Amino acid sequence: MIKGKIFTFITLTFFLLYLGKTLNHFYQLYHPTTCNLNKNIACYKPIKEFYQNDNPSTQVRIYQTFSPQFNVNADEILRVNDFLLNNNFNKKIKLDISRYNKKSDSIFLHLYILPNNYGAKSPLTAPWKSYEKLKITDRRIPVYEGENLLASDKKKLNKLNKKKILHILDVFPFAVVNEFLSYPSNNIPNEFYNVMTLIDREYTPIVITDEMNIRESNYLKLDDSNITSIIDIQYRPLSVGSFRMQINMKESFKQMKEFGFSDKDFDDMKNIFSNINIYYLSIIIIVCTVHITADILSFKNDISFWKNKKDMCGMSTKVLIWNCFSDTIIFLYLIDQGASMLITIPSGIRIFIELWKLKKATKLNIKLKYFVIPQISYGVKSKQEITTDQYDSEAMKYLYAIATPLTIIGSIYSLIYIPHKSWYSFIINSLANAIYAFGFCFMFPQLFLNYRLKSVAHLPWRAFMYKAFNTVIDDVFIFIIKMPMATRIGCFRDDIVFVIYLYQRYIYPVDKTRIDGFEIYEENETIEKKKDQ
Repeated sequence: MIKGKIFTFITLTFFLLYLGKTLNHFYQLYHPTTCNLNKNIACYKPIKEFYQNDNPSTQVRIYQTFSPQFNVNADEILRVNDFLLNNNFNKKIKLDISRYNKKSDSIFLHLYILPNNYGAKSPLTAPWKSYEKLKITDRRIPVYEGENLLASDKKKLNKLNKKKILHILDVFPFAVVNEFLSYPSNNIPNEFYNVMTLIDREYTPIVITDEMNIRESNYLKLDDSNITSIIDIQYRPLSVGSFRMQINMKESFKQMKEFGFSDKDFDDMKNIFSNINIYYLSIIIIVCTVHITADILSFKNDISFWKNKKDMCGMSTKVLIWNCFSDTIIFLYLIDQGASMLITIPSGIRIFIELWKLKKATKLNIKLKYFVIPQISYGVKSKQEITTDQYDSEAMKYLYAIATPLTIIGSIYSLIYIPHKSWYSFIINSLANAIYAFGFCFMFPQLFLNYRLKSVAHLPWRAFMYKAFNTVIDDVFIFIIKMPMATRIGCFRDDIVFVIYLYQRYIYPVDKTRIDGFEIYEENETIEKKKDQ
């Protein structure tokens, strides 16, 4: 008991310190060290136009080339005068791609921000300029959407094309840091080094490609028949903090890609952080830290409960078997649907925990004979556990009769009307939807056991409370992180179960001085044995 309290105290202290350090780090991102120009200190300041006016008029030009180098003969596709950097901008333009280099498959857009009154043809001779370049073509593996499996009699099913084909972006988002601050020459934020253009200790507007607003869906297939393409030019101003956050996220994506994260996972994170500010970011950090802390404490209490549990009195073994099966199917379903690894990884870990619980509940013992041949044995059940199994079987009696035909009907409907990538995908989807739809029914046996025993003292309530708290947090974020719709509905299903558990705890209060029903049974049995002797 004391060890458990010490672990909880250490965990909470660690995460409070981590939370404080993280919040301070992000505060520094949004509030970097600035320079006082009135003092005799070496400073880098914005060019005169922006130092005297926070929102002067500028000129924006965009050129199209078929090679990475810009040249004066490049096609000018957009020129905007009186461009205000503090205002959002959006315009769709048509690109002529009939002359693109089929060998290199390269189309580039070159962006220049220039003085508003600059009229020369070449942007290279401007008194100052800010420059950004974006390659809008890329060879990628097309996303296979699936098709009706029953159509295989009439035509061959299309298989997932593993060959990369040419794609083109339908959007060019760019951003400018609209906070024109002065920085000490010896303390410039690291994120500025590669993007800051200096002219005699004065820097031009910092412009970047707004990669947080580029998604996988923005890449469209391109073939030889395409001679034009529509591209959406998007601009938004960025604060210093948002700019530094975006640069850090970009570097993090590079590292995460080496660990197997996909572009879809990056899209999920972009959805969360694309239009973020320091207040929203602080809320996310606090909520995520609390969620992780509750997860760890829930895991600790759950493991501790099952480690110390000597028997399965009052606990449903069939629910544990169902949890192992359903968690495995859900894990495979999330992989098949390309769900975020933020959702998939915890789902995989949960499988091992449920298998360990099931081994404990069934008193399974595996020994290797001659270090090769496995020998499996099961422990002997007590009379109390046999009684629990009888109640458990009573609760499950009608569930199979209801769930089985409905699952078959749903699978037939899915096969006829919904496209699938393969037969494997169809089977996994059907099983997963059945689990989500009838998962509540298979949680019913434990509720029924509580009702028959008129007791909830046998449940790990502390772990339940941490899980319930996390379920509430999940409800808030289920529409932020990408996941299948069935998974989102499943989160609300868990809420219903926890509410029923709480109601049972209210009507069956735990009295530590009261002898539990099974203890009465055991005590009476002991007295009868003594009388027989």
